[in-house]
This record gives sequence, structure tokens and C-alpha cells, in this order.
Amino acid sequence: MKKYLSVLFIAVFALVLTGCGANTLTCTHTDDNIKEEVKVFFKGDKATKVEITSTYDAGSNEKAKEIAKYYENDKDSSVKVSGSKVIIKSTEKPEKDDEKLTKKEAKESLEESGYKCK
Repeated sequence: MKKYLSVLFIAVFALVLTGCGANTLTCTHTDDNIKEEVKVFFKGDKATKVEITSTYDAGSNEKAKEIAKYYENDKDSSVKVSGSKVIIKSTEKPEKDDEKLTKKEAKESLEESGYKCK
């Protein structure tokens, strides 16, 4: 019985991992002191959510705090200062035209903009 449950658990776990991974596109871009990660979530062929994480290396704590203040009142973003780095996270719904992009088209579009996608 234990053997059966172990096999069942592994099969379900593998299904969940492959199912979740297949519906998310993750792309990164690094330029000078800025690193961006874009995750596009899909339901079927429709983009449902976009998460963007931008990490800025401001060079000093003071500059990092100045940058963070700029984003303080942005309701769509969360801002965190870690030493000289500012981490800005935002979650957005895709625009109507972007909802129609397939995963392949979204990947091609991001790669044309300089992102590296997995």
C-alpha cells in the first residue's frame, strides 16, 4: 500500500510541476545596473497575468532610498530596499491585444526586445 501511495504521489507531483511550468513564460534582461524578470502566466493560449520584478543597483543606500521614494505611492507596485539595491515588483493584467498573444508569440516579442527566455 505504501508503495502504491508513493508512486501515486510522485505521479501527481510530476503532473503538477509540468502543468505549472508549461503555463508560465519567464524572461530576464540585464542592462548596466538593472536586472528585470518578466513572468507571463497563461491559461490555455490566453495571457492572464504579468509579473515584473526590477532590481536596480543604485550604488549607495542614499540613492536606493531616493529611487524607492519615487515608487512609494504607486499602488500597483511593491518596493523594497536592500542595501544599495531597490527591488520593485508589479503585477499587471495584460492589455487586450496582449491577451491574444500565444506563448510562442510572447516569447518571440520579449526576445526581440533583448530578453532571454526559458
